[in-house]
Amino acid sequence: MECAAMRFLLLLMPVLLAAADLAEDPALQRGVFANGLQWAVLPNHLPTGRASLRLRIASGSLLERDEQRGLAHYLEHLAFNGSERFPAGSLVETLQRLGLAFGADTNAHTSFGETVYKLDLPDVQAVTVALGLRVLADQGLGLTLAPQQVESERGVILAEMRDRDDAGRRSWQALASASYAGTVIADRMPIGTEATVRGATPELIADYYHAWYRPERMEVIAVGDIDPAAVVAQITAEFANRPAAAAAVTVPAPGELVPGAVVTWRHEPEATGTQVVIQQVRSEDPGPDSAGRRQRELQRDLAERVLVHRLERLIASDAQGPLQGVGAWSYHRWNLAHAGVEAQAKPGRVIDAAVLIDNERRRMLAHGPTVGELADEVAARRADLATAVAQATTRTSASLANLIAATADEGRACRAPVQDQALEEPWLATVTPADCRAAYIWAWAGPGRLVCVADGVEAPGADGIANLTAALAAARTQAVAAPLARAALTWPYGPAAAGPAPTRATVAHGIVQLAWPNQVRANVLPSTREPGKTLVQLRLLLPPLPQATLATFALQVLVASGTGQLAAEDLAQLLSATSVQSRALSLQDSQCSIQVSCTPGDLTKALEVVLARIQDPILRPDVGERLRTAWLEQFAAMASDPEALADHTLDTLLAAGDVRRRPATREEVAAVSLADASAWLLPLLATAPLAITVTGDLPSEAEAILAAHLGGLPERTAWPVLATLADGFLPAEPPVAAQRRDLSVPGITAKAAIRLTWPTTDHRDVRAVRRLAALADVFGERLRTDLRERLGEAYSPGAYHVASETFAGIGQFRVVASVAPDKAAEAEVVIRAIAQDLHDRGVAEDLLARVLTPRVKSVEAMRQRDSYWLTVADRSHTQPFRLAWASELPTDLAAITVADLNELARTYLDPARAIAVVAVSAGK
Repeated sequence: MECAAMRFLLLLMPVLLAAADLAEDPALQRGVFANGLQWAVLPNHLPTGRASLRLRIASGSLLERDEQRGLAHYLEHLAFNGSERFPAGSLVETLQRLGLAFGADTNAHTSFGETVYKLDLPDVQAVTVALGLRVLADQGLGLTLAPQQVESERGVILAEMRDRDDAGRRSWQALASASYAGTVIADRMPIGTEATVRGATPELIADYYHAWYRPERMEVIAVGDIDPAAVVAQITAEFANRPAAAAAVTVPAPGELVPGAVVTWRHEPEATGTQVVIQQVRSEDPGPDSAGRRQRELQRDLAERVLVHRLERLIASDAQGPLQGVGAWSYHRWNLAHAGVEAQAKPGRVIDAAVLIDNERRRMLAHGPTVGELADEVAARRADLATAVAQATTRTSASLANLIAATADEGRACRAPVQDQALEEPWLATVTPADCRAAYIWAWAGPGRLVCVADGVEAPGADGIANLTAALAAARTQAVAAPLARAALTWPYGPAAAGPAPTRATVAHGIVQLAWPNQVRANVLPSTREPGKTLVQLRLLLPPLPQATLATFALQVLVASGTGQLAAEDLAQLLSATSVQSRALSLQDSQCSIQVSCTPGDLTKALEVVLARIQDPILRPDVGERLRTAWLEQFAAMASDPEALADHTLDTLLAAGDVRRRPATREEVAAVSLADASAWLLPLLATAPLAITVTGDLPSEAEAILAAHLGGLPERTAWPVLATLADGFLPAEPPVAAQRRDLSVPGITAKAAIRLTWPTTDHRDVRAVRRLAALADVFGERLRTDLRERLGEAYSPGAYHVASETFAGIGQFRVVASVAPDKAAEAEVVIRAIAQDLHDRGVAEDLLARVLTPRVKSVEAMRQRDSYWLTVADRSHTQPFRLAWASELPTDLAAITVADLNELARTYLDPARAIAVVAVSAGK
């Protein structure tokens, strides 16, 4: 036990990550003060003029005593509610005035081994950075923990606990209980227990705070468009001389893992399907981060990628097989080595799924990958490394600050992509199947705790666990054959036949518009904002949609089916050796878009990928049935999920019976026909108006590449050019206001989901839409102060506005909240009172300033990303007024006034017009 405690102590103590043979990013500056507090500073220029600060404390739930379970997380909440220099109630408002939105720019998280406080600053002026560091210093070493603060936050934490008590959390708890027997891990969920949160006292919380919030457990991280020397001086002034508040205490012993084999099966009625996990956990000190450790991990990871692709091919090749989705992993955490494989089982096939994934795990252990399989994964890893190097400067300061904190939590060096590429390339050049097999054997080496956990909607019945245990035992007595070599895949697509030259025009923001006689359009917007990153988007204009269920089903099956010549797993395998990555499929009213990203050198392949979706489309029956099964399982889970059911019910009411806008019903999903989906979609893919937009870092020959692929395509329907958005609107029936639905839900967790919506209008008046979004920010801030802080019963209430860009007169102002069942009526009264106050009295000047400043600042950062300009360029040829929208956006946001919002509040926020849905589960 003493040995385990010492290993645990070394795990949780912060360390300076500079292993002798594994250098960190040379741009990353590190240091440590006499009090033990560490700092890390990294210059970065995306977004320009901004910086991200983090305070990482090596203090999480694993350091709690039994009576303190959840108090590390409780402290995280209290860190925003009163400190030496920021009295209770002042911190959030101070940061809002500076331009930081609560939640988006001001946040924190607590895990098993750390608590991290996060500030994303809107500028890098010395006074702003100093204020941010002062906030972090107070959160780390200057909290007051007044009794009234502890009490007022208790309800919010209980609300968060209630919100997070879902099928996913309960499933993880079941896996942890089976995997970590003998240790405290399964009993140290960061959220804690209801009993310990209700019993938390200021003294108990202060005891944890003073024991573990200590300078030698802390690291201050600053990343951004900064002068490193100046920021180091500011960190030094704020932190270097801060002492610990109390003497150090002994780290609690974590316990000793109990080895053995365990099989469990738990019924989770709110899950969407049934997962089967086979995992082994064993005690192992991973040692310092080193080249040798990383080489073995790389070999192991290559084997795991082969395993996952084998399982995916089994799914695709056997429509009658038991699997729907798969995954695999290996990692070290808490001085424990983990290795696992999982699958989602088809209904009634849990035992078959478990045996199949276990057999494939054993096949990898016995035989390793084939030469061809390994070659594929080596090519994919090289592509990943090359893409990371090419796009290294596109990483945001926030993501880099989070990376520095995460690598500290994992005990790993924080390295630049070019360093990882240089380190791994010699290994990739010489790695063999035998190497990968040996590394995979190491990942699963014993003795350890080997578990098989089935968890989900499938109930085990009286003999389920015994039958699962027997099936696995019987299978493990049989040898597994070596894998068969696969035929090499080749890329079957290329440019279309040559076509005529396009017309070319340059419009606002430098967008080049290309048009061919075949009616195909392209928009080209070169940019230097994010070097190494190219974005490609294909957009189709569909006719007025049929039943939304049919359209959604058809497009999802299309994307999941791959192409006519390449099944999805083969398409993914071929693309894994390139930088091309799928980013999004969007179906918004009558617009369908498919987006991918790549490096400039892969623009040709990216175009061929998106065009193959429409030139060589297929809707595979087995894919359709898998997606239908998953969709139906979501309906089954929704029946006992108050929030999902409330949203579905409200969306149905808002659609006013319009099948184009109404969410699907279970009966529609069960009945939707793949033949009908194909008959509707496939002809449209060949004829619908088509446009391709490319933006970002583009090769000089980008226009020529587009011409080679687009100019020779068959003629399509012409794009309609709209003078105003309203010219393209489809008629729609608005919802009837003042409707109400009260739903009783047989859920496991006692909670009430409250949804109030006010019908508004469509997107034709963009200035009004921007102001309605700002009004939603105002409403959201009132929810934070009135419902979360004052009532203390809601964790994350919010408000937002959505305006249709297709259907005339359709928009909604929606408020969402989740509370305890006995507080539902009171919470609804508070929400309606906020609406009444805004409707009658309007918005306070200070409140508008506090919510508008972060919105303006966030838009400034958003306009530095090519993803924003992709949306601007995308429809510039058919909706040219969007160019003016983009030009005026910053100044128009800054010009929003109280009078603007008051007019909208009087127009729309009449409490008597609200559509309300309240879904209540009494719990079990």
